[in-house]
Amino acid sequence: MRWTELIDLGSVTETIVSGEVITSYSYRTVYANKLSVRSKEYYESRLVGLKPELMFEIRTSEYDNEVKLKFNDKVYDIIRTYEKGEYIELICSSVFNG
Repeated sequence: MRWTELIDLGSVTETIVSGEVITSYSYRTVYANKLSVRSKEYYESRLVGLKPELMFEIRTSEYDNEVKLKFNDKVYDIIRTYEKGEYIELICSSVFNG
């Protein structure tokens, strides 16, 4: 694989300021391979109300349980991961903010 795509992995931090929850996001960039969402993954996810749109593969050592992913200026939720030894697949669905 060529590792030709740059993606931003995002962590979410919530802090309480004057009784109000403030949500902030921090991102870091890693190289990835863009993969197609498998049809079985797509249909099984739809049954539970999820809509997988993108799948990326990165090195397992580069993943730190992030929950957001940015690609081409669009933010996605990481709805599932699948670890395959040295690599991990990140299955993503669109979000409207973050």
